[in-house]
Amino acid sequence: MIPRILVVFKKSAFQIYVAEHGDEHVRELVERRSPVVANLLLAHREHEHCLATVRRVLDRMRVRVTYRYRSRKFATRGYDLVVTVGGDGTLLEAARSIESTPVMSVNSSPSRSIAAFSACTAATFGDRLAEHLVGRAKVTALARLAISIDDPPQRARALNDVLLCHRNPAAMSRYRIAHGDHHEEQRSSGVWVATACGSTAGIRSAGGRIAALRSQRLQFRVREIFRPPGRDHRLMAGFIAPWDHLDVISEMRQGVAFVDGPHRVLTWSLGAKARLSLDPSPLQVVGLSEERRRLFG
Repeated sequence: MIPRILVVFKKSAFQIYVAEHGDEHVRELVERRSPVVANLLLAHREHEHCLATVRRVLDRMRVRVTYRYRSRKFATRGYDLVVTVGGDGTLLEAARSIESTPVMSVNSSPSRSIAAFSACTAATFGDRLAEHLVGRAKVTALARLAISIDDPPQRARALNDVLLCHRNPAAMSRYRIAHGDHHEEQRSSGVWVATACGSTAGIRSAGGRIAALRSQRLQFRVREIFRPPGRDHRLMAGFIAPWDHLDVISEMRQGVAFVDGPHRVLTWSLGAKARLSLDPSPLQVVGLSEERRRLFG
């Protein structure tokens, strides 16, 4: 049977700003060779070269290929492999639509991006893909986080993290938090909840701990809590076991949940309860590099 491959790609910032939107300010900076846009151009050239290389490699192989821009809706049912071309953001976008299909991430701009989830670059894509097609590539199951909000009913999952906060992140977030036998009212800049994958991202900058890559535990941490005189807080940080959950009830009219970055946003208004737990469907990632993860410490 001929393998079916879905390629999910990003567009470079230069392509979006200049070629598609005709941003005259960016165009002027490019024409003046401003150092502000030097990296923009470098990343664009690398990405275009990578995408062309991926196309050439796939054209030479006995496979059936479909291409999708990452912001467009797509389904992965019926495909044998998803290939993402971009960085970690492209993988995170694609992962929202992926159920059990394995995914291979190609870092399209290695001079600008660490791409912690990537299996290869343009130079090594052909070899890594061939290894996978004959069953020799390592596939790692990565835990995902499930979030459900009861009013209105909403559900999503994240590979990295969820940030629960006010719609305006500069405003104070007000909520009630409950874990196990403990619950309390808090005011802060919001609550991070992260998977093991996401433990090297935003939650780490907030003081979180890096978890083992294959850990099934989730981690939560409160950002910049307000400490009223005479009050102690017990639920500042902790881990959520695979069979357990964390509940956070909004005390704001305009609360939101940011799921894996700024593009997927759930409403979390006054009285709505967000429940966060381990998602039963891990993401199957091909060729994940343990060495690259160690760069984060």
